[in-house]
Amino acid sequence: MGVECYNGDFSFATTTDLEGNISIPLEFQNDEFTFKYLGFETISVDLSLIEKSLIELTLQPKNEILEEVVLIGRNDIRSEDFLQKIDAVQSKEIASSNPQTSVDALARYADVYIQKSQMGGGSPVIRGFEANKVLLVVDGVRMNNAIYRNGHLQNAITIDNAILDQMEVIYGPSSLMYGSDALGGVVHFRTKEPMLNLRKDQSANVFGNYYARYGSASNEKSVHADVNIGLRKWGSLTSISYSDFGDLRMGANRTGEYPDFAKRPSYQSRSNNEDVIVQNENENVQVGTGYKQFDFLQKIRYQINDQMNLTANLQYSASSDIPRYDQLVLLDGDQFEFAEWYYGPQKRGLASLKYKWTEERAWMDEFIVIASRQNIEESRITRGFNSDLRTTGIESVGVNALTIDISKKIRKKRTHMFYYGADANYNLVNSIAYEENINTGDRNDNVFTRYPSGGSSMNILGAYAQYVNESEDSTFVFHGGVRFSSYTTKVKYLESDPIQWPSFFYDGVTSTNSSVSWSAGMNWKPTQDWTIRFLAATAFRAPNVDDIGKLRVNNGNALVPNNSLGAERSINSEININRNLGRGSLVSGSFFYTRLSDAIVRQDFMLPDGSTTFSDGDKTYNVEGNVNAENAELYGVSLNLKYRLMRGLDLTSSISYVKGEILGGINEPLAHIPPVYGKTQLKYSWTAWNFTLLSQYNGMKPVELYGGSSDNPEYATPEGALPWTIFNLYTDYSIGSYTFQLGIENILDKQYTPFASGVSGSGFNVIAAVRGKF
Repeated sequence: MGVECYNGDFSFATTTDLEGNISIPLEFQNDEFTFKYLGFETISVDLSLIEKSLIELTLQPKNEILEEVVLIGRNDIRSEDFLQKIDAVQSKEIASSNPQTSVDALARYADVYIQKSQMGGGSPVIRGFEANKVLLVVDGVRMNNAIYRNGHLQNAITIDNAILDQMEVIYGPSSLMYGSDALGGVVHFRTKEPMLNLRKDQSANVFGNYYARYGSASNEKSVHADVNIGLRKWGSLTSISYSDFGDLRMGANRTGEYPDFAKRPSYQSRSNNEDVIVQNENENVQVGTGYKQFDFLQKIRYQINDQMNLTANLQYSASSDIPRYDQLVLLDGDQFEFAEWYYGPQKRGLASLKYKWTEERAWMDEFIVIASRQNIEESRITRGFNSDLRTTGIESVGVNALTIDISKKIRKKRTHMFYYGADANYNLVNSIAYEENINTGDRNDNVFTRYPSGGSSMNILGAYAQYVNESEDSTFVFHGGVRFSSYTTKVKYLESDPIQWPSFFYDGVTSTNSSVSWSAGMNWKPTQDWTIRFLAATAFRAPNVDDIGKLRVNNGNALVPNNSLGAERSINSEININRNLGRGSLVSGSFFYTRLSDAIVRQDFMLPDGSTTFSDGDKTYNVEGNVNAENAELYGVSLNLKYRLMRGLDLTSSISYVKGEILGGINEPLAHIPPVYGKTQLKYSWTAWNFTLLSQYNGMKPVELYGGSSDNPEYATPEGALPWTIFNLYTDYSIGSYTFQLGIENILDKQYTPFASGVSGSGFNVIAAVRGKF
């Protein structure tokens, strides 16, 4: 399947079908044909010298060790054809360490930093960019929506790592292909696909996987099952996962300078209709971190013919209430500031239909369309300590999207590859809020909503084209492309709001803008062992509802809409150097520089009539607005090593460094910049056994290098985020259809709190799991 076949002048070129068959027209049956597939010896056959009928050819594997062919992105581009640094984590790797969530898997395998404000969260940081400046994608559908904020996000945990086929991280600006938000990079979660039955000796292809897992540090209990039913033209994949996480125990071993750092000596509770403070039996147990998670996936594939297929994709994820641990530990004098602070059940629903057509035409070789609908609901529930009033805010977002990706290859003396397509994304946001007396049940609906009470919307349209020119011997490849995007955001307020806004707020405020982004670079192989990639690219992030319409009335200041708010933009240069050491060994380095302009910040503002204040009854508010005012630069390096020490024994190591500063004469540290971080791993495989020793480490982040409140200095020591190193050991044994796994994480029971996080990492943790397949 997918073997390339072409004659000498490329007047006929195609690929084999699902069963490896190909039909050659009569006018070409005296030509010489070449058959080529990565990892196998290329052969050429002169059809004029053999009998014309059914011919069976067998390609022989090459002797040398080759890297596995990895397809990246929503249109399945080979990883070697990217100019950016790429990480692709396979399902087998994810299963080997039994991560709790997909973001834990990212921290384990990719050069991605993870921030956590609560255990039920995880905000990926890529090259100093976080939250709405990193694009999350699942199965080709963008997850970022109109209310992704600038702070820390937890949406990535709604992706079930148990059904992932691959996690892909594209580092650096990626707006050419993906549009808005891809300033720092893209995290693409690719779930498994239904498998058809291609064998003629069986009526159906039925198989599945299941596991049960326990983790001691959080008393975790997780179960999963998936089943595939494949027929000749139809395939079905069903997956269900459930996890129950208790309160997380942090490590007990601290530095001598801070023997009580991050301890939880007491916690809040409710007893006899009163808020009380309870002494914690174990100060290392982070009471208020536990939660539950349920995930469901159903995919149905229909193979129309050898060239066309349809895949329906249904996903649903829901959590229990998720305590906001970093807020629950805040003190107001000798009392807690909050008695309750938690996210209500976080729900994500996705329905998509993907059509894929692979056939050589004048305008295409492959045509992919994805139509999708997402429904997202999130809520925030807060109540002050000793307060009877509980405030609830609920946001729901509906997202309709359509993407079209087309590719075309033209073979001459050089290979010319064209990628082009378009996408549309429409978001509708509804926001409600109310206050309830927990004793009487009285409800007050006249409270501030987080987003405009009259509803909000965001619409993004884009089109792109990319050209790739490859030399005949593949030693030099040029890439170039451009994208045009337009975006419109609308917000509207109701006259029933608890504050009297200026009159034009009730008619609605609209912001419209556009962006042009581009990418250019080359891939040069001066020798068989060296690969050097150069890239220059721009990226943008369109202002969303959170930027334009989020309400902030605090300390006499009122945040108001700014309909002239433009996109945040970046320009990036990057060089990636790779050296193949042979026998599966590789060393690489990535060096980048990014200039960020028009970053959105909050400043004093004025209304359309020029006034800088407005009155509501006897109250006067200072006007604030989000404006494009901040410029910054970021630069850094990541180094990676993969080395085969001996047969069955592999060493991998990585380290990343990022520096970021705000420009304009002040040269202040930029927020979200992690300290130096990395990991080193030894893996040994012997018959049915696998052993992995992993060390993860972070450097020091001095508090004077924090980028303000976004970096949460209140959860660090007076010096800042302390350096830390932890050691993990994993082993598994396979026999028949079962795999037995045992892991010991944080072997030395080190207490550590990652930079900008409000919750400490796991202490000594024993993970036991049994996996089976049928």
